[in-house]
Amino acid sequence: MLEKKYSGRGSFETACTEFKSDNSRIDTIRVFYPAELADSNRSYPMIVSVNASGTRARNYMAVLDRIASWGFIVVGNDDPQSSTGETASQTLDLILNIGADSELYGKIDKNNIGIMGYSQGGAGAMCAVTNFDNGKLYKTIFTDSAAEFLEEYSNGNIH
Repeated sequence: MLEKKYSGRGSFETACTEFKSDNSRIDTIRVFYPAELADSNRSYPMIVSVNASGTRARNYMAVLDRIASWGFIVVGNDDPQSSTGETASQTLDLILNIGADSELYGKIDKNNIGIMGYSQGGAGAMCAVTNFDNGKLYKTIFTDSAAEFLEEYSNGNIH
């Protein structure tokens, strides 16, 4: 029943915004969020999505949008080689330091940040959590079909 419920869309209408990054690996950051966010006084939990090998957030926009429909801010970038977690870490910093001119400003629940990754992105999500200072900001991690998590990426933290 739980899987059936969450396999569809949630009750929130969604919107999307994009930011160009100075980092050519990140390229474009895409953020999906509940459309009500702009007129709301509340903050929303956020999920950073880490890409599989050779893919980019632009390839998964329907998935990111569907997750946002459940009330999340969902952030992805266009790094096609995300296994080190570096660009996920940089993307998190960029979004958390967004300026007051953005509709996202002050709307992120900084106590409820998650990260998800699939395939190579699963390893990247684990690296983002374990190898970068801002990794401690993540409350939840989800990986799906995670590629082998190589010891050289883990700095000895996870095997």
